[in-house]
Amino acid sequence: MFTVRRVWDFIATHIGIRKSGLVNLQHDVRACEYEDIHVMWEMLNRNNESEFVHSLMKTKKRNYLLQVFQMG
Repeated sequence: MFTVRRVWDFIATHIGIRKSGLVNLQHDVRACEYEDIHVMWEMLNRNNESEFVHSLMKTKKRNYLLQVFQMG
């Protein structure tokens, strides 16, 4: 039963029937009138973007190294 629920949650979120918690949080932050909440949200987004770019660069570098060693 647990597996069926996980599959349903995944499908429902991806086709838009059900929103994920992050989408709801983004909506709540946008609706908030306090400026400090918006500032903190921007700080979190910038931090997540830099971590994402860093992990992407590590993945590209690792994939390149794997290709080099597999060719040689």
